[in-house]
Amino acid sequence: MLDAREANGFAKSHRSVVFAVDHDDFTFGLYEAVSALLSSPRCIQVCEEMIMYMKAAFTMAPALLLIACGASMPPPTQKMADAQSAHRAAEELGAAKQPSAQLHLKLAQEQMDKAKQLMSQGENEQAASLLVRAKADSDLALALAREQKSRADLKMAGKEATATTNLNTTQGAQK
Repeated sequence: MLDAREANGFAKSHRSVVFAVDHDDFTFGLYEAVSALLSSPRCIQVCEEMIMYMKAAFTMAPALLLIACGASMPPPTQKMADAQSAHRAAEELGAAKQPSAQLHLKLAQEQMDKAKQLMSQGENEQAASLLVRAKADSDLALALAREQKSRADLKMAGKEATATTNLNTTQGAQK
């Protein structure tokens, strides 16, 4: 069994902690083992390197966080395509000619223009939000245009039905 002096020398030379137990007493205490380990030149060098890396990490962390947050959202190109598609569909259905849909079509166009400007400035989150609103306005203009067209078709169908009924009545058909 090693005594405290031998164990201390062994720990220093082998960079390890050795406990020698003599019945119920520790002949080599924890304090001495840790002191022997921490006083080794390699341990001091490793601790100094860890401190240096930690300083570098804490210095660079805010910069990396700013870079990561600034580029966290890619350009919303799909949302732009969806908004443009809905806008084009509303225009093709004649929303620009109908007063109830004109305002929403104009708002959608303004929002898409503003979103393009924001995307060029790297403000992708705001641009994405505007594009969602632009698509909603275009969809609303499209729905209003369809409603107006449906009302016109219904009115026309009503007139045709009345004309057909009148024609049949004049030709002798009974109700």
